[in-house]
Amino acid sequence: MKTLGMIPGEMERPKKQITITKRRFLYCDKGGFLVMDVQPGAVLSRGQRIAHVIDLFSEVETIEAQGKTYIILARVNPIVHTGDRVAFLGLEWNEG
Repeated sequence: MKTLGMIPGEMERPKKQITITKRRFLYCDKGGFLVMDVQPGAVLSRGQRIAHVIDLFSEVETIEAQGKTYIILARVNPIVHTGDRVAFLGLEWNEG
């Protein structure tokens, strides 16, 4: 917006910028209350927990990273139905 003159000031480049080159949505297999275990911007390794779904009595599903994963977006509404989107993941990226 600064470059286009919409707001005053000079544009400042971020110190770190990530370019996602491969991405996908993550879906849940069970419905219930979603508890996110990570925040957007987190980088996870294979097997690390992204989220879990619980019902009134117990945990019904654990959602883990299938490989090196960058969390682009995480769901904030705690109620999910079977097949709902849970997060948007970066699977490959460049840092520059």
